[in-house]
Amino acid sequence: MGAAAGAFGWRAALVLPLLSLPFLRPALRLASGPPAPAPAPGDDTPRTPGHRTGPSLDILRDRRFLAAAGLMPALSTVNFVLLYAAPRRVTALTGWSAVETGAASSVAALAGALPSWQLVRAAPGLGPVRLRVLLALGSAGALALAVAAPWPVAVLIGSGTSALVTAGGQGLLTGAATEGLPPARHGLAIGLFNLAFLIGVAAGPALAAFADQTVQFI
Repeated sequence: MGAAAGAFGWRAALVLPLLSLPFLRPALRLASGPPAPAPAPGDDTPRTPGHRTGPSLDILRDRRFLAAAGLMPALSTVNFVLLYAAPRRVTALTGWSAVETGAASSVAALAGALPSWQLVRAAPGLGPVRLRVLLALGSAGALALAVAAPWPVAVLIGSGTSALVTAGGQGLLTGAATEGLPPARHGLAIGLFNLAFLIGVAAGPALAAFADQTVQFI
């Protein structure tokens, strides 16, 4: 990553995790081990077609896992877009110094992340579908507020709301991603879920830089 950052800039280093995605499915097949051997003549023992000896690809076919792992990169992408874009908008709107903007942005992010436990407490009463809708709407609203509001306080509120949604969502969606899977699959499922989160970590700054150079909205 240091070599990539030195040659192409720090954004290139953040995008490196995305390069592993094309190899994810082949790697999981290798981890699953070889198919079970064909039964010997006269062996009537019931066998499951295509059974594998190791962790299978069933995780990638589980709807609850896919719903959780599909939403998480969207939340983290928005959060890391705003991590870089929101301070620049605040500076443009106020003329504050880098220190003043950084302090205000840090307070907003902390104020958003700290009450995420309230979201965790409310989650059982919401149910999985309404929880995902709430997280998605909260993230979309935070993005709209941070990039379009003409007031610096509103931009900071949007950034803090994104931190709240991402912090609470990461814990809640991790549980949702493993809920329908047997315990033996939980470790691999959490690893794949964390990879989905890292996609947003890589994509967010890259999108923020692209928007800054093209759309010029910040």
